[in-house]
Amino acid sequence: MVEVMADAQGLGTGRPIIKVYQRADGAMPDMEMPTMSVCKKRSVRRGFTLLEMMVVLVIIGLLAGVVAINLVGQADSAKATTTRQKMVTIQGAIDGFYVQQSRYPVSLAELVQMNMVVQSKLQDAWKEPIYYMSPAANGSAYVLISFGKNKQDDGGAGDDIYVYPEAE
Repeated sequence: MVEVMADAQGLGTGRPIIKVYQRADGAMPDMEMPTMSVCKKRSVRRGFTLLEMMVVLVIIGLLAGVVAINLVGQADSAKATTTRQKMVTIQGAIDGFYVQQSRYPVSLAELVQMNMVVQSKLQDAWKEPIYYMSPAANGSAYVLISFGKNKQDDGGAGDDIYVYPEAE
């Protein structure tokens, strides 16, 4: 025999108390386990909702935007660094020319003719020519100039790159 009592001892649990009594022959009664209809059913979820998918797509889009913005700035910085390195290479060739000829070249074409620099090194990372002036306007022996990303002479401001000979 099975008896169900509702919180008979006042324990405040709010759950029914189940008492099981032995049968007269000493055996325990057959008890059935509660079925799903008795227990709370949990809905089985398969897949994602449209809202969840949209939230994930928005987050991915925001991350992609941040990465793209950072990479664009890095590309310009890398091009400026590459151009400066090319100019330093040309500067070494100009100084080598000075040691051999006891004068500075009239143009960068002289360096190419003497195989001191490769023609492709005479362009900046934006595929524009690197300019050479000897003597420079500030009194230096020479100056190498790249007008940078905007390809315009900003008078030294903005993205222009100037390389002067090192002070002796």
